[in-house]
Amino acid sequence: MNLSKHCDLEINGQHCNLPATVLGLSASAPEMWASGSASVASFCSAEHAELEPRPTREQAENGWADVADASGGEQYIAADAADAWTRLLSACPAPVPLTT
Repeated sequence: MNLSKHCDLEINGQHCNLPATVLGLSASAPEMWASGSASVASFCSAEHAELEPRPTREQAENGWADVADASGGEQYIAADAADAWTRLLSACPAPVPLTT
């Protein structure tokens, strides 16, 4: 799992693509994950993060479990991605600052 360095918000079918400054949980999970899950998305601002559909805590926890399962276990997830999930689950559903 790679964290995007640009805003993932789609506006009228186009990604914003400004440099990312915050991470947020998205209820719009990628097609490869089960429905009812959540994913991590990058945003240029807290305002753009607030426009993304917000997951429930259960969806967020399912998203983390999906990533861990797809990766072969939590120990195989990149440190920055694991840190992002941990911080986002703790703040759920609020966005958190992007750290690199």
